[in-house]
Formats: sequence, C-alpha cells, structure tokens
Amino acid sequence: MNHPKEGFRTVRELRCADLISGCNFVARGKDDSEVMKKTAEHAKSAHKMAAISVEVEKKARAAIRDAGAFEPGGPSKA
Repeated sequence: MNHPKEGFRTVRELRCADLISGCNFVARGKDDSEVMKKTAEHAKSAHKMAAISVEVEKKARAAIRDAGAFEPGGPSKA
C-alpha cells in the first residue's frame, strides 16, 4: 500500500460487483482489514454465505484497491 501525503488518508475499497455480477455493494475502510470485515458482514447478510472460504477471501483481498484520498475533517474526495 502506498503512503499518502501527510494530512491525507487513503481510502481502500472493494466493489462486490468485481466478485459477484450485479451486486452494487461497496465496502470502504481505512485499511484492508476494515474493508474485509465489512465485506464479510455483507456476504453473510446479502449473499447468505455462512462463512468465507479461503478461495473467496483471496479473491476479495486481490480486488481491494485505493479509492482515493481525503483530508480528515474535510470533504471526502472518494
């Protein structure tokens, strides 16, 4: 992960549509762990996945990307 300029934070995101066609859910967080937590909660509730398999987790982690940067306390740039 790159290091954003001082005063800005990089937002990470995963678009469910990158894994499951037709799903518009987007998980955003300050790091990959936060994104994966939100993604797992979504997978359980929306896609009825009782557990995330290792294969699905690997695909999900590979699909996480930088969404942009924002200045804390300022308007979101993502």
